[in-house]
Amino acid sequence: MTTSGRSKQPEHGQPRTYRITVRGLLEKSWASRLADMNITQSSRGDERETVLIGRLQDQAALFGVLNTLYELHSPVLSIELLDSPQPAGTEGQE
Repeated sequence: MTTSGRSKQPEHGQPRTYRITVRGLLEKSWASRLADMNITQSSRGDERETVLIGRLQDQAALFGVLNTLYELHSPVLSIELLDSPQPAGTEGQE
């Protein structure tokens, strides 16, 4: 089977940086339950949002954060991948 012309599947076990936006306000004290992601709050008129940004070790960590948000009844508005994984063997190189 040839894979030419296909995009490479994402690596599920590599650290990645995510931005997650939820409706409502979350206190910064929740950071420890949310994989120590940076928590910022914003308001647009009557709409209040919380933005979480942080590097998560793998997709299991991402699902852990999403599960905690679900338990907090915080509707997820968006999830953005902010970086790409480094090719194998290049970790720590610049």
